Amino acid sequence: MEDNSYVYFISYKHQDGYANAEVEMTTPINTIGQLQEIEQKLPEILGGQDIQIIDYRYLRRTNEENEATHSPSHVRYFYLVKYIVINTDNRTYQKDEIYSEEKINSLDFVRGIETFLQQEQSNKESEFVLLAFDLLREEPNQ
Repeated sequence: MEDNSYVYFISYKHQDGYANAEVEMTTPINTIGQLQEIEQKLPEILGGQDIQIIDYRYLRRTNEENEATHSPSHVRYFYLVKYIVINTDNRTYQKDEIYSEEKINSLDFVRGIETFLQQEQSNKESEFVLLAFDLLREEPNQ
């Protein structure tokens, strides 16, 4: 992709369950047509399963990747995270408030949140998939 692409977090449903991915776009997502294009192209990359986008969030520009992505250490970012817990018996939708000293800006960061939630709930047998996140507030770090 281009040096200045827009990077998005995409959560989606497929025939075997739920997942999320990082997607680069040359322009900001601002039409349903762009989301439909992602729904058509992402399965080609992921191995052919049809998908349905659940949610998407802007993460960063690719030219920001090499720059410092850390936020000032005197700020905490509070997020509402929505996720699904999948085990052999059922699937439950949950939400929690978490905080971080960095903004959510990558799929690796999302994977870290999923691992954190799994550890916090002492639930090693289930799969945790982050579906959406919203910045609730910023507060001074004390």
